[in-house]
Amino acid sequence: MGYRSVKCPRCHTRDKKFFSKYINKKRFVKFLKWAKAEGYLKTKISHFKEKISFLKDYQYSRSLRLYVGDTSIVLNKSLLRRYFGRVLFPSNNFKVIYNKKKSYLKIKGKGYGHGVGMCQVGALELAKRGMNYKQILAHYFPEHKLIKLY
Repeated sequence: MGYRSVKCPRCHTRDKKFFSKYINKKRFVKFLKWAKAEGYLKTKISHFKEKISFLKDYQYSRSLRLYVGDTSIVLNKSLLRRYFGRVLFPSNNFKVIYNKKKSYLKIKGKGYGHGVGMCQVGALELAKRGMNYKQILAHYFPEHKLIKLY
């Protein structure tokens, strides 16, 4: 079952909502080599010196689609956040724009966290106001119920 997001007026007053970062192509190739070594890339790529091209990306898509030479690659965006860290990728809600002429990737995104709908800054503010975890979760996920499973 899905959920509907709720607006959080608390986070907009405390932190920057949007972010824009850059990664050069050389650093991205290091990421691809890491992803291959860790088993996240199942494709048979012997080297990454071939032309890399990116398909159009969307902010709320969960995966990044690209080509290394003629080989198609689909990567979970969360891998980029795992490899580069939360400073470069504060949220999983981002899109990648490749600048061929300057050979870098522009990362444009919004928010902080995993992108599942609960504002971390807002949750902290609600906790400071005396709300417990059940009340905070009920605020951010109003159509869900917490139940004891054991």
